[in-house]
Amino acid sequence: MWRTLIIIVFLGGCSAAPQGEPGCPSLSELPREGPWVMASEDCALRRAREEGRPAVVYVSTEWCKPCRVLERETFGDPSVQEFLRGLVAIKVDGSGERFMPVRARYGVRSYPTTILYDGDGEEIDRQFGALRPSEFIARFKAWLQGQDTAADLLRQAEADPTAALLQHRAGQALAQRGRGQEAARLLERAVAAESGLGA
Repeated sequence: MWRTLIIIVFLGGCSAAPQGEPGCPSLSELPREGPWVMASEDCALRRAREEGRPAVVYVSTEWCKPCRVLERETFGDPSVQEFLRGLVAIKVDGSGERFMPVRARYGVRSYPTTILYDGDGEEIDRQFGALRPSEFIARFKAWLQGQDTAADLLRQAEADPTAALLQHRAGQALAQRGRGQEAARLLERAVAAESGLGA
């Protein structure tokens, strides 16, 4: 009888234990250093998805000089820090042994790369290189609203195939994302549109 009671109490205690994995608290409990969440990428991105929050993943390496410029001049700016605090902002170091796994996981082609994810964990778009603080905030706010992303530019380019500048911008955006065939088609269309304008 006592053994049965002990087992019931033990199992009841186990079922009442908090759900979730150890070492990965809720977003509000994750430690931060400035705007950056100090947790594993897996933990922070999973919590962002669970809570429907957009996330920014900044990928750099210790030997990347443009990364240091971006960190100092853009991420060091108070207005950018305030903007990032409204998102789940994660720094990822791709140095040393992590170089190839990080490149493969995030599809990084150059450093720095800053990737924006929506609340479902789907990539919205990515920025290569550095931007000034006001440009960074404007671009990422527009992306959060679905404006001026590579997908948005592609839709616009398909809707107006004679707009040379639009074809060029969309082609360039797709080329940076490794979508070579689509980019080539749009860039060829841009050249044809420009030739038509010059005739």
